[in-house]
Amino acid sequence: MQHNELLAELIADTREYLDEIESALVSLANQLDQPEEVQQLLHFIFRKFHTIKGTCGFFNLPVVVRVTHEIETLMDILRNDAGALTAAHQSMLMDGRDFLARLMDLVDAKGNDTD
Repeated sequence: MQHNELLAELIADTREYLDEIESALVSLANQLDQPEEVQQLLHFIFRKFHTIKGTCGFFNLPVVVRVTHEIETLMDILRNDAGALTAAHQSMLMDGRDFLARLMDLVDAKGNDTD
């Protein structure tokens, strides 16, 4: 496989992960009264962001890596104290997810995330 084919596969996979994150965030908003479900969803969301960071790092997409690293930092705080989760946190996570989706559009159009 050539680099362009691999990059196209990365973009498709990342978009799929972002869709899964969006669904999980919507589910999270509806299950705040169920601590075990909240914890499982937070771990699921963290793993998806972590996978995005790792694979995009392999493809030298530094902006995506930095953004996902910051999201992971918030996710670590929330995973360690799920009771601290607020609507503002959920909004920040969704905003981060949306920003990453726009970055992936840039990668798809330009082949990188720095133009």
